[in-house]
Amino acid sequence: MEDSLSIYSLLCAEGCTSLDDSKGGVSEINSSFSLDSEDEYIWSLVERESSFHGSDACSIEGGGWDECARRDVIRWIAKVRMFYNFGYHTAFLSLNYLDRVLARCPAIREKDWAIHLSAVACLSLAAKMEELVVPRLLDLQVENPKFMFEPKLVQRMELLVLDTLAWRLNVVTPFSFLKFFMTRLCHSQNPKSLMSRSIDLILTTSEVMNFSDNRPSAIAAASILISSGQELTKESTEFTMGFIEHDCVLSCYNLMRKLETDKCKIPRIAISPNLLPSPIGVIEAAQLSTSSPNSKRRKLLDYGDDYEFSDGKRLN
Repeated sequence: MEDSLSIYSLLCAEGCTSLDDSKGGVSEINSSFSLDSEDEYIWSLVERESSFHGSDACSIEGGGWDECARRDVIRWIAKVRMFYNFGYHTAFLSLNYLDRVLARCPAIREKDWAIHLSAVACLSLAAKMEELVVPRLLDLQVENPKFMFEPKLVQRMELLVLDTLAWRLNVVTPFSFLKFFMTRLCHSQNPKSLMSRSIDLILTTSEVMNFSDNRPSAIAAASILISSGQELTKESTEFTMGFIEHDCVLSCYNLMRKLETDKCKIPRIAISPNLLPSPIGVIEAAQLSTSSPNSKRRKLLDYGDDYEFSDGKRLN
């Protein structure tokens, strides 16, 4: 028990920092590679991506969940990223964690406040993976969030996220592929401007794209094509992007192109007012839904269920 608590303390400590001091600027991706070393690097990413996508891919089936709440928390994450000047890797990782958790935990995705709690936990974990300076859990909840959660409850949700994702947090992101596709698909455009447009497009698309359903390489290829104004053909996919299935790129490409043309006019979905008894109830229900019969469920610390939210109400 002491060993598990020490690991938990190391991971979830409020002052936890990362060894990577990059802030997600364009120069981070534009680091110089020789052709051979870049090809080797890309193929290593493809192998990691294939392994990860094959064993850990997941999707949310059916429409019986609160998509509106997901969009709300994505917009909130974007605001917090700007407030603290987090890197775009941090934003992407938090959304990746969130989509994977929502796919695996029906008890969470059915409740508006539970999705917001998950978003705080996922953003906190992503910041601890990427940022040098990580705000305290209360300080992280800025930019007028819909709910406010006590740190102990967020920490408990962090443990559930880690358990649900089997501690697989170091995922491949689309940003690692951008320079590769840019050098092969776009020769005459300003690289810094193109890179910036592609990054913005990827993050903007997050409102309507489940990142756990799409390979990062396909997302990156589609964003470069859209940002450079190029058409996607099967021949160009096979010639330039031989390691990606054409249909995967096409799906991302069509979604991004539609987003560019209609400015993401998405109808709001009715929200069910049902509530589970408490935040603790949702976390425990989610734990049960993601635990196999033959595995031991990690026992979390009991902090009680008397938590106050921003609207002054308590869920008991």
